[in-house]
Amino acid sequence: MSRILTYFLLILMASSYMQVYGQDSTYSTFLNNKLHDSIRYNAINTAVWQHMFSNPDSAIVLAKEQRNFAINIKNKKQEAKALNNEGIANSIQGNANNAEKCYLEAIKISKEIGDYKKVASIYNNLGILYKEKNSLPKSLEYFYMALTTHEKNNDKPHIASTLNNIGTIFYMQGDYVKAEDHFQKSLKLATEIDDQNDLANAIQNIAIIRIAQKKFTEAITLNREVATIRVELNQTQGIAEVYGNLGSCFLGLIPENQIENSDITTDYLPYLDSAFQYYSHGLNLARSIDARYEIADNLKGLGIIAYLRKDYSHAIEFLTESSTISEEYQFLKLGMESYEGLYKCYKQQDKNDLALINLEKQIVLKDSIEKVEDQKNLIQKELQFEFDKQTLATKKEQEKKDAVAKITLYSVLAGLALVVLFSLFIFNRFRVISKQKKVIEIQKKETEKQHKITEVQKQKIEIINHELTDSINYAEKIQRALLQSTESVKKVTSGYFNIFKPKDIVSGDFYCGAEKEQYAYFACVDCTGHGVPGAFMSMLGMSFLNVIIATP
Repeated sequence: MSRILTYFLLILMASSYMQVYGQDSTYSTFLNNKLHDSIRYNAINTAVWQHMFSNPDSAIVLAKEQRNFAINIKNKKQEAKALNNEGIANSIQGNANNAEKCYLEAIKISKEIGDYKKVASIYNNLGILYKEKNSLPKSLEYFYMALTTHEKNNDKPHIASTLNNIGTIFYMQGDYVKAEDHFQKSLKLATEIDDQNDLANAIQNIAIIRIAQKKFTEAITLNREVATIRVELNQTQGIAEVYGNLGSCFLGLIPENQIENSDITTDYLPYLDSAFQYYSHGLNLARSIDARYEIADNLKGLGIIAYLRKDYSHAIEFLTESSTISEEYQFLKLGMESYEGLYKCYKQQDKNDLALINLEKQIVLKDSIEKVEDQKNLIQKELQFEFDKQTLATKKEQEKKDAVAKITLYSVLAGLALVVLFSLFIFNRFRVISKQKKVIEIQKKETEKQHKITEVQKQKIEIINHELTDSINYAEKIQRALLQSTESVKKVTSGYFNIFKPKDIVSGDFYCGAEKEQYAYFACVDCTGHGVPGAFMSMLGMSFLNVIIATP
């Protein structure tokens, strides 16, 4: 028995090894250390993705080996890629905490090496992770971080897909306006760059909103357009999903009272036949790739159609399989609708015990869904609160900027106005002086000819000089009025003295000071020139310094 047990354990270990590493040529390529590092790394990365969806446990093991290899060859970019792969595999497996840890470490490394395209991609993965955890505010936060980074990189394909993800969050909250706004933006961008996959996603999401709004005719047109694109892209699961949506649209065209009473009139039988065809095609495609949700969804649709046709045995067969899959994979709404259909079928057959059992199961799932809906309503309020808070903060910030801009503008205008006025005054004085000099020169020539006239002109010159001196003295008063007063300086500091003795009444040098908020500003400035020209320069200097201090 001991030997048999040993052999059995060896077989299990070999089986596990083969499951992870198998005879994959990609993994064999990775093990060949004679090959270039880049070839080996691409091989291990391919091996990870070969197991990602079929066997995430193996993908995690391979991703860890991928990371160790990246560390050994000191390739930070590939290390971040390996961590991201490990995070995705953990997310698929349902290990949300491990996935988040891997993602955050991958972001840290990607930021260190400046790979912001990878940062944005991982933000998107975190958004999906939190959406699956039903933490929608956190999911929306990461999606917006991904969108911002993609926009900085002008990565249009990823911008389109991220807009779709954000729209999905708003759709989950029942905010169809914001959801469609993001879907339409994604659609426009996908059309611009001719990205057929994102184009199909955007149109399909808009079609889902139309179904929720009970605009079934428009939804049919949109879903048919999506189906055409999915077929061209050979996306089997996507086609199965769209066919299920089309089946629901044709059922939606039948009046609700006829559905409720299971009494479909002749006019609406073609809609029932169309719904049956789409559900059947969708089911066949879903079974071909084992897409569980699409299988359960199309089975539920076929069960409803069989019930409406009063074919209760087939209806029970379809609905039972749908409810079994839904219960196994926690498709709450599908399960509830399937149990409701089974309840109606058994009720019509007078099998009250079986009807009651299915009614109870329906009620249990309905209660679970209502709890989820209550949680979603709370999250919706939280989302709206955060949105309103951000909007208010943005508005206040803009108002503050506008106020500062106005103050700055008014200060600059006032300073310029003062400079212009003083410039006009100085210019006028210069013009007067120039004229007087010419007069003086003429008078000097005349004095040589006529001594008596010279005496008279001398008096005139004295008068003119007196007026000029008065003007300059007046200019001095203006200049001193603009200088900082002793009293105002004492308010700020003490233990100082200043000497201000202009060479020619008005000075080309000046000092100034000001107090703003918790700071005090002082300046002693030496301008070019002295006298009237220097005073002109000092006035400009004082005005510019005041504007600089006033500016935030």
